[in-house]
Amino acid sequence: MVVLLFSLTGISRGSVVVESKSGVVVAGAAEAANAGVEILRKGGTAADAAVAVSLSLTVAEPFNSGIGGKLAGLYYDAASGKTWFIEGLGKAPAHLPVDEMVAAPKVERERGYKSVCVPGAVAALEVLHQRWGKLPWKQCVEPAVQLAEAGFHVPAKQVFVFRELIDVVRPDAEAMKIFFPGGEAPAEGALLANPELGKVMRTIRDEGPRAFYRGWIAEKICAAAKAGGGWIDRRDFEDCRAEVTEPLEVDYRGYTIKSSPPPLTGGAIMLSVLKALEDHDWKDVSANSAARIDASARAFRAVYPRVAGVAGDHPQARGDVEHLLSDPEIAALRSEIAGGGTGSDKPFESDGGETSHFIVVDKAGNIACITQSLSLHFGAAVVPPGTGILLNNDISNFGFYRKSSVNYIAPGKKPRSTITPTIVFKDKHPVLALGAPGGQRIPSGVFQVLTGVLDFGQTAAEAIDSPRFHLVRPTTSKDPSNVLDVEIGMDDAVAGELEKAGWSVRHKKRESYYFAGVNAVAFRPDSTRVAVGDDRRTNKAAAE
Repeated sequence: MVVLLFSLTGISRGSVVVESKSGVVVAGAAEAANAGVEILRKGGTAADAAVAVSLSLTVAEPFNSGIGGKLAGLYYDAASGKTWFIEGLGKAPAHLPVDEMVAAPKVERERGYKSVCVPGAVAALEVLHQRWGKLPWKQCVEPAVQLAEAGFHVPAKQVFVFRELIDVVRPDAEAMKIFFPGGEAPAEGALLANPELGKVMRTIRDEGPRAFYRGWIAEKICAAAKAGGGWIDRRDFEDCRAEVTEPLEVDYRGYTIKSSPPPLTGGAIMLSVLKALEDHDWKDVSANSAARIDASARAFRAVYPRVAGVAGDHPQARGDVEHLLSDPEIAALRSEIAGGGTGSDKPFESDGGETSHFIVVDKAGNIACITQSLSLHFGAAVVPPGTGILLNNDISNFGFYRKSSVNYIAPGKKPRSTITPTIVFKDKHPVLALGAPGGQRIPSGVFQVLTGVLDFGQTAAEAIDSPRFHLVRPTTSKDPSNVLDVEIGMDDAVAGELEKAGWSVRHKKRESYYFAGVNAVAFRPDSTRVAVGDDRRTNKAAAE
């Protein structure tokens, strides 16, 4: 195993790179990456290790994801050569009163028990382990049990988030008790334990994943939801199941690229932009040039409304998205971009904020490429008493203003999200797996890193460390469609050229948790796996 700190000229920090010909893990917290490696060393598959990583992130990166939220990802089974999409998204309560939620203040749709969907993450882990796991379930859960009870030391980059969000969490006494002991944000290095979550993890370990949906855990969550004005109930929990389907797939310059299908929008956005730019010749253009960024931004601007119009939780969504990726539709998209089209003026719904992405590769070459989320930081900012579980605020990801929207709020419906787990193949062999947190910045971040590697010859670390750009998606019809965010560290001359081309350029700090924190694993021809953790977050890479 080789561990490198990679840094580009002009960038003060760089991603952590681990090289190995055995199993590798890259995740949003060192404790989670180490938990995955522990399971790999015991002979576990990528699916086994993914259970340990996912549950450990619930403890060590609590504000971004966890068992109170959703999970979606790709699993590549090396023996069969088949890639599957595992979908454990949140679902609106069956008895959700739509009119009441539409009329509710925005704060009630974003925080508190009214904003909670039925958590699908544990159901997704259940399916993942049942289909591709080898070790006993108990063994895969054990690292998270120990971590919850012992606690983790808060890293410096997390302190910023705790400090920024303390007022959001303050109304909930249970959440404050766990995450802000003494009523203050934890300092760097502070030990943060969650013994009540440890008890939950023990129950899930000993009684299996269904214990989350049928036993005392579900009872406490539903009772707290009812007391807090929410609508999730025991039947919602008992009926919760994850789905396994096929990913979206396109051919791109000799590569096969697979990503997330509806009801997620991320895969459709990223793949549409790829295909729209496939005919571009980048031979004399650099990855960080104004020409590359301008072309990419114009493609995103045209793609956003196309995907928003069809991708969601409805029966025709998959077929509609695949139609968008068809040759005639891509040709029409290119014509629109060339004509300077600015996209539709229809409003778009926000897809929320923060998330976590991890990748596990085992000795046999199986790949778990998974994104999980509470939606916004700290989710609904509520913890049902006695559970230690932060709940999601996925209700906020629905549309509330146009009944014609495919993402309009409805009982039993899954809100969409920009989650974009992606695996790239060449001649049926994986060459790159990647994904990211970052809300609407996820598809653009994944696109930038992926094309940096495939089109511009960058290593995964170089592509991840390059200054990031993102075209801001309008959230209402009155919002401008030319707002382009660029990371501080990008050449000032490039930003100037972009402004001359008509973009309203905003500069964002690298350390702000704003841009997508892309994690990746690259596969070399000599069987070396190169795991890269984006240092914009607390991501870490580790090897077996």
